[in-house]
This record gives sequence, structure tokens and C-alpha cells, in this order.
Amino acid sequence: MSDGQTPECDSIYNDPSASTTLVSSDEVHFRVDPYPLKKGRPVLTFLSTVLRDMLSDPDLTPSPIPLDLPSDELRTLLSFLDLGKPNDPTSIAGWKRLLETGDKFDCQGLKMRIQEHAQLRAFDKPWETFCLASHLNDTELAKHSLKLMAEDVDASVIRLEYMPPSLAQQASMPYLLGLFKALMLADALRDGTCTTVQDERSDQLE
Repeated sequence: MSDGQTPECDSIYNDPSASTTLVSSDEVHFRVDPYPLKKGRPVLTFLSTVLRDMLSDPDLTPSPIPLDLPSDELRTLLSFLDLGKPNDPTSIAGWKRLLETGDKFDCQGLKMRIQEHAQLRAFDKPWETFCLASHLNDTELAKHSLKLMAEDVDASVIRLEYMPPSLAQQASMPYLLGLFKALMLADALRDGTCTTVQDERSDQLE
């Protein structure tokens, strides 16, 4: 950005009274109040220790703090550090980037926040939630998602013979193998070649 040019401000995090500005790698300015982030709210348990150290550095504040993170990913991260409704990534790749960003900025409690949110969205998006659970290594969430998928397994595109590689690649390999075993069992149950109870589909993930 050239000198004298008005900076582009984020449409959500643009509090005119905020004393701290975070600048994304594509030079979007995020105006945030550091005090709700630093103290007085339960969000402290989710806060990035890296950001907290930056907010406490007198050499950086109140100057804009540059972050090596694109604006869309920074917006998503901040939404999960807040107590309001988080800004969901639009793809499994986006969820993986959020997890990687959480590790990069040492976001304490971010995985727990994502897990809690994923439980709520599993009913609407069980496949996406299953894939997310695989990257969180959360077997309980994966089994919950699998049971939801199993309720409509015949109508689902999640079938061995129809699953495209692009869909299979969204889940981690150990969980994908567990899903394949569960689907094979489902096929056997549907064909009458297996008398095992339907709930054993979930046990394939253990």
C-alpha cells in the first residue's frame, strides 16, 4: 500500500474505537479491542498466545501489527476466538487451514471450540463433519457423523462404488479406511449376507 492511501478495513472487525489494528498479509486492516481478548472474558482460554504476546509488546502497540495470514483466514480465526457465531470455512481444505493456523499461532482451546461447533453442524453436514473429525482425530465425533450418514446410506453419495477420489481425499487415511469397512458392512446388511446389527458400522472406527 502506498503512502497516504486509505487502508482497506475489514467489514466485520472494524471497530473505530479499537486501539489495536492487525494487518493481514494482503494488507486488510482488522481493528480489534485488545482488552476483551486479553482479560475479562472466557475467550481467554481460546486466545492465541502469539497474539497475546504481540498485544502486550509496547514496541508493537498501538502500531498496526502485521500477521503472515490472508484476510479471509484471519477473519475466520478471530471469529472462533470470539464468543459469537463463528465464521465457518467453506471447505474441508479451509477447516484444515484453520487447524494449521491454530497451531501456528498457538491458539489454546481452538480445537475444543471447533469440536463443539462441529457437533451442532453434524446433522446438516455429516460427511463434512466426519472429515473434520478425522483431522481432529476425534473418534466420537466421527462415529456420531457416521451414524447420521447411515440413516440414509442407500440414498447417500457416500458409497464405495460411487465415491470420487476428490471426496475420498477429504478425510484422513485411517478414518477413510474405517469408513470403507463400515460401508462394506452396510452393503452386506442390505444384501442380507450379514446378520450383524447395524450399529456395528460405528465400531469399525474404533
